[in-house]
Amino acid sequence: MKTNITVKPCSYSGKRVNLTPESDIPEEVKIAAAEAKQAERTRRNGRALAVWGTVLVGLPFVLPLVFFINGALTNHIPPIGLYPYLVMAFCVFSYVGGLILYIGSRNANYLRKPIGWTALATVLLPIIAAILYQDYLLRFDATNMNRPASIVIFVALLLTLLCMLALCVFAVLLLKRVFPKQPKPEPEA
Repeated sequence: MKTNITVKPCSYSGKRVNLTPESDIPEEVKIAAAEAKQAERTRRNGRALAVWGTVLVGLPFVLPLVFFINGALTNHIPPIGLYPYLVMAFCVFSYVGGLILYIGSRNANYLRKPIGWTALATVLLPIIAAILYQDYLLRFDATNMNRPASIVIFVALLLTLLCMLALCVFAVLLLKRVFPKQPKPEPEA
């Protein structure tokens, strides 16, 4: 059987037909997969930020303990009243840790407002105390507590320490949230 094929050369006008094959994956599935990948990346980032924030928020309380342990081992024990001053000297770690912890809480969508306001208070209260009382760490005297400004400064520094402790508590709560307990698999009988 012979077939005769006739080809006529002619000019084509109009749009070129798309010759690429259509994707077998529906658009909804692609969007859901991209959202799941983004959620996993956000969760991973939130975990890392929560861990680093917890470490940095805890450092102002741990580093003075290292000094005290070193002093006890070398028989040069510093006075215990020096501990709050050393904590306030290392409070920069708490500022950075509070910011990182706030970003981590935003990623985890948990305790955003308490961590944010506490971190802000941790930064602002020493600034207020420094404005009211120039060089407050160097010239603080317990016998001078009858001035109202000294009482305000003392309260501001005490609230700063309490805010730093609250950030430590919030950091532990955030860690419990971003690292949930894995259910134990039931043993098969």
